[in-house]
Amino acid sequence: VISMKKYQVENKCQLITTNFPTMDECEFWAEFSKQHISTDETLPVSIFWIDKQFRNVYANKHALNGINAPAKEVIGQTPYNYLPPEIADSIIDTIKFVQETNEQLISEHITTDYISGNVEYWETTISPLHHSETGELIGFYSASINITPEKKPEESITELDGIATQLVQEMNSLMNSYRIKMLYN
Repeated sequence: VISMKKYQVENKCQLITTNFPTMDECEFWAEFSKQHISTDETLPVSIFWIDKQFRNVYANKHALNGINAPAKEVIGQTPYNYLPPEIADSIIDTIKFVQETNEQLISEHITTDYISGNVEYWETTISPLHHSETGELIGFYSASINITPEKKPEESITELDGIATQLVQEMNSLMNSYRIKMLYN
């Protein structure tokens, strides 16, 4: 039986350790952390770093606030540990697609805010991350931005279009029945 060593790198921002199956992965995330954590913590975007086992290596404060969960319940966990199964399925399916195609994917999705219960629209970009020397896929970078303010006007226009279409149909129906009455008279 071969025992697998678990290597750890400490996420300096969240102060939570994450285990990695290989030293290469551990070193990759340590270096990635040095290069990105200060920027990713300041952005008003939900950011997750995800390893090949679909576990979160990092989640910025904006992401943690958005899912209303402390870092200790998110880091080292898959989405199934803190999200409803249908949302977790969608996230994992998207990451698997990026893994298979090895290309960045930008998608829109609709969620319900955990705190307010309001419907929100999000645009998410998931990119594959590769080891700079070996080219091996190490994980994924996910960035989501709330686009609800941009989508609400579209939603309103769609609703108004539906109302206008219904009014036109009712007017046509009234006019047709009036025409039929006129023909009989």
